[in-house]
Amino acid sequence: LPDQAGGDWTVADLKSYTYEVRNYAFDWYIWIEDGYDDEKILEELTDYFQDEGYVVFFGFTSSFITAIFESFIDLITLIMNGILIFAIVISMIGLALHCLLTTMARRREIGMLRSIGLNKKGIVRTVSGETLVVAILGALIGIIAGLLTGIMMVTSVPSTEFLTVTLTIPWLTILILVGVTIITAIVSSRYPSKWAANINIIDAVRTR
Repeated sequence: LPDQAGGDWTVADLKSYTYEVRNYAFDWYIWIEDGYDDEKILEELTDYFQDEGYVVFFGFTSSFITAIFESFIDLITLIMNGILIFAIVISMIGLALHCLLTTMARRREIGMLRSIGLNKKGIVRTVSGETLVVAILGALIGIIAGLLTGIMMVTSVPSTEFLTVTLTIPWLTILILVGVTIITAIVSSRYPSKWAANINIIDAVRTR
């Protein structure tokens, strides 16, 4: 190839050498009886194979796999709990707005109930009861949907000799969430029920 000075480039012939290396890889599966420390046995086996001239790339035990899987499940649970707290706050705001809008839309009916003798406490109980029914129905639907989702997730995970996935229903957590739902409904309906109880009867009846 000519360069800018008008000369020629000289290319030296290089011989390439190819080295063929035969690699042998072995997979060892060892079952350990109950009562023995699998991590200690893994360490002893690793030292033995290295002394024999083998290169151990990696080794793991069933307890290690279980710990990794449990940490992954704990992370998912933590994320779901955070989403749950956020959902509770959103549901509280949504229940309050829904209760307020439905109460304002039935202003005339509330005025008629007051005119025939229903006192303020009765109005408060009526509005709070309706909100509580909506919240409990939502909680029941959520519990059923969560149980079905959990069953499908557990059945979709294949069971192996190292790990077995079983279905566990957290009844205590469900009861706590139902209690939180009831408290949320009561708190959310407090302002709309007070507003409905304090409206002017004559103005409410005249509302079209």
